[in-house]
Amino acid sequence: VTGQHKEFNKLLKLVGAKKSVMLVGDAGSGKTYGSKMVAKTLELDYRIFSFTNETSLGRTMGFMNAMGEYVGTAVREMYENGGLLILDEFDACNANVAMSLNNLLDGDEYVFADKVVKRHEDFRYVACTNTYASGGNKKYNARNKIDDSTMDRFSAIIDWGYDEVLERRLFGDTEATRVVQQIRNNANKMGLNGLVTPRRTRDVNDMVSIGFKLKEAVHMSILAKQKKDVQVGLTEGVTL
Repeated sequence: VTGQHKEFNKLLKLVGAKKSVMLVGDAGSGKTYGSKMVAKTLELDYRIFSFTNETSLGRTMGFMNAMGEYVGTAVREMYENGGLLILDEFDACNANVAMSLNNLLDGDEYVFADKVVKRHEDFRYVACTNTYASGGNKKYNARNKIDDSTMDRFSAIIDWGYDEVLERRLFGDTEATRVVQQIRNNANKMGLNGLVTPRRTRDVNDMVSIGFKLKEAVHMSILAKQKKDVQVGLTEGVTL
C-alpha cells in the first residue's frame, strides 16, 4: 500500500495480527483516515464510533426501547459480526463508560441489553486519541483520564504525528503548503504544537485556488484568531 501515513505499515501489521492499537496524535493528523485505510486494505468491514463526555453506556452498547426492542450500535455490530471498530475521540469518553468496555474489548462474550453475544473471531479495534488518556490539558481540555485497566486492553500505542511528506502529496507541493508548514514549524518552536493542522494546509490551498492571495488565506485560516504577538512569532521568516 503506497501513499499512506509514515506509521501506516505499523498499524497495518498490528491490526492484521488482531492486536488492539491506540493512535495518539494531534487533531487533523489522519488517525481515523489511516484506520479506515487499514480496514480497506485488510478487506474488513469497519464502523466509526465517536465519543464525547455525554456519550452514555446505552448509546455505546445499545438499549431496549419502550417497545421492548433492542436498539443496536456500531459497537455491537462489529463485535457480533466482525470488522474493525474505530473508537474515535476515545479520550473524550466518560470514565465510567470506558470502564464498561473492558470486558467487551478483551473478553470472549459480552452481556448486551438483550442477550449474551459471543465475540466474532474477526472483531478488532483501534482507538484514536489526542492525549495519552491522562486527562485534559491546555490544548485538549475536554479529555478524560482513562483507567489503567482499560489502557491495559491495548497491545500497542503508536505516536501518529503529522506526516508532511504525505501532506504535500495530498494538497500539492505548492507555495501555500510550504508556507503553512513553515508556520507550523514556528508554532512548534513556540510550544504551540498542534495549532496548525493539515486542515489548515488544505484550506489555505483551497482559498488560493479560488482567487484569494496567499497572505489573505493564511490570515483567515490561521492568524485571525491569534493575538498580535503570536501572529508575529508564527510568521517569523515566512514570506507572504
